[in-house]
Amino acid sequence: MNASPFPLLRLPLVPFGNIVRLINPLPLALCSKRCQNAVRALKLTTEYVNIKRAPDEYSVEINFTSHKNSWSFILNKGINEFEYPDCYALGGQVFQTSTECYDNGDNDFDILCEDRLSAVNVVEKFVKSIFHCKEICYNIDGNGNITEAVLEIINDTHSGSSEVELGFLGVNVRRGRNGTYRVPNLPPIENDALKLVLDTLREDIDLKINCCPGEEFQYDKPIRQKIFHMATANWFTFKNFMDAKCEYLSVNTMFRPPFHFSLKNVNTYLKRWNIGVQSHIRKILIKCEWNQRQINQTLFDGIDVYDIVETTQQDFFLSGKHQSI
Repeated sequence: MNASPFPLLRLPLVPFGNIVRLINPLPLALCSKRCQNAVRALKLTTEYVNIKRAPDEYSVEINFTSHKNSWSFILNKGINEFEYPDCYALGGQVFQTSTECYDNGDNDFDILCEDRLSAVNVVEKFVKSIFHCKEICYNIDGNGNITEAVLEIINDTHSGSSEVELGFLGVNVRRGRNGTYRVPNLPPIENDALKLVLDTLREDIDLKINCCPGEEFQYDKPIRQKIFHMATANWFTFKNFMDAKCEYLSVNTMFRPPFHFSLKNVNTYLKRWNIGVQSHIRKILIKCEWNQRQINQTLFDGIDVYDIVETTQQDFFLSGKHQSI
């Protein structure tokens, strides 16, 4: 009996969907325009997506419930193109690719490209056009990777718990007269690049800043991100603190505690929060070097902590080197 191809694309949508959900849907979507349209019609949801744009690594990871896919981007200078025998048409471009298929259905794609940032943008647009992407984590490092085009693609994301992380936080331990102390190892970021992110990024996309702008950097607009994390507070002024429209605010003052983020200033903020002036804030996390006596005498001076929790039904967390409240 002669074997013949199974007419998968001729099946009705329900049985077709039942079969596709048992396999890795991404390779099927890469086969042809017809396959793309068929997979798109199923409205499949990814479990986790990680997109990294950094000088030393450009990559895309797309995970479903049972299968994983990863894309790596390689400059095509001095590369033997015969080692990349597969071709995929994405966004009007054809990419030579080396595809590694594993027995469990996972796939690794190594793509040749002339511009890695542009290629990542193409792949991200393709994935978002086929699947409902949620839990997207963006890692961006390097001023050249923070552009209006990149932010436009990021903003064109399904509503969900997406996060943009600028830079990568590292900590160096050094020795001094009084023992060891920690120094942050944060990449720099140009002032205009950080301002572009704060001005442009959609407010329901979480923002985590692990990089340092110039000492003269100032931001005079309210910060709109609902969830906002800062690895250091060297540029974050008391006015930024008061004007922020965040629901969750996390700030680390342990490395470089600035004069404008003092106990007294935070005490003023909490008093306003206690009477409902800062009503949008639901939770604050401050990592600090303040000791228990400073917290009791200055931070909560004139504030009944019980009232903050019971009356406003909001949470305040303060974690320090030796204490947690």
